[in-house]
Amino acid sequence: MRSSAKEVASARHMKSLNSLVPMMHVRNVRRSVEFYEKLGFRVGNTHTPEGGVEPVWAWLESGGAHLMLAQAGEPVDAEKPAVLFYVYSADVDAFRSMLLKAGVEAGSIHHPFYAPGGEFRVTDPDGYILMVTHTLLGQRARAAHHRVGADESRALDGR
Repeated sequence: MRSSAKEVASARHMKSLNSLVPMMHVRNVRRSVEFYEKLGFRVGNTHTPEGGVEPVWAWLESGGAHLMLAQAGEPVDAEKPAVLFYVYSADVDAFRSMLLKAGVEAGSIHHPFYAPGGEFRVTDPDGYILMVTHTLLGQRARAAHHRVGADESRALDGR
């Protein structure tokens, strides 16, 4: 079915989307909520069916990040993740330290060309891969901090 010229023109004038919120199918919503709370998310809402004892859906939020979790109807295959999730933090080192203290296994920090502030890998209980990397704001703050430190050193040395 082809769109008419009028429909195409109308679509071009639509406003942009407000946000995109991923919904992950998980084995156990409660267990996944507990894991994501260690990453700094808090529960915004849950749904437990009438007569149920465990939630089958949850809305999580952390700052401007949002995530929905839904009880999987079929087994989740950790060997074939269909998506990577990028999580942005102003301070990658500090966030990794926080996760390690909370008992979350966090990979070592790498510095690929697209993430000069570093990134590391975390795997959730269902095998979903979370790549934690820096925000542009965090990168600028670190650069400014290093410039200020260098300026102070030169001032102390009389340069």
